[in-house]
Amino acid sequence: MFRYLSNGTIDFALGGIAFTPERSKYFDFSRTYYVDSYTFISPTIKQKTKIRNIIMKPFRTSVWYHIVGAELFTAVMLYIIANIERKMSKKLKFPFAKHDEWFTRFGNVTSFAITQMFQKPCNRFPRSAALCWICHLSSLAFYILGIVFITHLISNMTSPKIIPSVDKSSNIIHSGIPLDIRDYEAELGEYLRSKRPELWKHATLVNWLDSCQSIKRVSRGTKIYMDTRSRLSFYHRFVYNKTRVFSFHISSENILPDVNLAWAMQKNWPFRRAFDRILSQAVESGLVHYWMGNFRRGRTAWDGNTEAMLIDETAEFLLDWSSSVTRGNKKSLGPGQRENQYEYEQLTMIELDGIRRCFIIG
Repeated sequence: MFRYLSNGTIDFALGGIAFTPERSKYFDFSRTYYVDSYTFISPTIKQKTKIRNIIMKPFRTSVWYHIVGAELFTAVMLYIIANIERKMSKKLKFPFAKHDEWFTRFGNVTSFAITQMFQKPCNRFPRSAALCWICHLSSLAFYILGIVFITHLISNMTSPKIIPSVDKSSNIIHSGIPLDIRDYEAELGEYLRSKRPELWKHATLVNWLDSCQSIKRVSRGTKIYMDTRSRLSFYHRFVYNKTRVFSFHISSENILPDVNLAWAMQKNWPFRRAFDRILSQAVESGLVHYWMGNFRRGRTAWDGNTEAMLIDETAEFLLDWSSSVTRGNKKSLGPGQRENQYEYEQLTMIELDGIRRCFIIG
């Protein structure tokens, strides 16, 4: 069941949600109704990456700029040395004819740009032994760098991106960290408007439940913490502990912890219309699918609230629903099924907590 939930094959629905114009325009409310959070699932259709971005990616490291600069500097120095030796040979009548044959043969075999550049003016340039060795070593350097570049390029195109885990608890950003909604809206909105494959390149993976292949740990509530310097991008295949990562989660309660965001009937729905606009842009552009949170144990906001999520009385009923989900049936509770109210703490929601999630801070 959790495997299908986590990779987006099926949807699981509970409860109700406020219908705003922004949401009703872009979101299918008959699919998934949860309580107070949003899950971003990577698209099932692979997004095309521009060839230019793939080819230029190895050059994004500053080391490559230094290497190319060093090779260009070597080429210029060879040109200067050749001209100096040509002028000196006119005065000293230096016999350099024996070097021409070996140099030409080397150029025909290697066909490198640096060799060809010095092979064309062979009628004018003298060929001393020192100059030949400099040319040969420079050509060999270009050959080695070419192999390294191609290997790096193939690695970027084929290998999955490894997300490092955290070793020290001091590196963990806790989920309750407060953020300014205006700053968050501006940053996240800028990413969404760009509509680039690297939409979440600057996002930070903070808190994540284990993958579907380790669902037993998830059902016990074990949380996997990620390095705060980890980067996310949808066009990569992510791997964590040799398990592929399919979905990412953002929770409204962790961005605005002091505001009650759990109830669909209240007017202060998560992020109000500002967040609705951001989610609408994401869904409209096809970058994410729209999910809304699930039940979590230990939430204090449920205490004393008479507008808590209205669901059936027994946890067994919920487990029956989860069994029907495994058969591919989609369930949802409409407004007409809210007449009864039940307390959250009396429910056993472990099996409904299998959707993997993390907290993204823009």
